[in-house]
Amino acid sequence: MFPRIYLTRREASEYTGFSQDTLAKWAVVRKGPRFTKLGTGRTSRVRYAIRDLDAFLRGEQTIPTGGAAV
Repeated sequence: MFPRIYLTRREASEYTGFSQDTLAKWAVVRKGPRFTKLGTGRTSRVRYAIRDLDAFLRGEQTIPTGGAAV
């Protein structure tokens, strides 16, 4: 169902069961699963690695890196 390594916020919401709004709020306060921003400025897109979502769900990871260009 999720063959890619990185998921959009919508896909991450479906994968984890957390709402998109919750994931977005967590990103602002640096809580929740680790994420990566692809691109720069207004064209940047938040993506979540499946391995990071799994780690968060297991309670192993709680602080996102964010802003790291890939």
